[in-house]
Amino acid sequence: MKTKNPSRYDKGIFFILRMSGKHWPMRDTRQVSGWQLTRMLAHQYDKQPWEVAREVIERAELLEEGDPYDYQRQRQHDPAA
Repeated sequence: MKTKNPSRYDKGIFFILRMSGKHWPMRDTRQVSGWQLTRMLAHQYDKQPWEVAREVIERAELLEEGDPYDYQRQRQHDPAA
């Protein structure tokens, strides 16, 4: 299987955040996983929609805290991510 560039996945997560302005703050994984963009990104990267939704919510929380780059540092140090 062809591997995909993770930076495109991150761009997809940020695009979902940008397009979800009227649904802020996001806390419900079920709601976020039902969005069409979330489902499309999940399908593209062979993930479950709830997994992508969870990452969208985690990224939103990090942005609220004020450090958008903490997520990338966290993924670099966590081999399971």
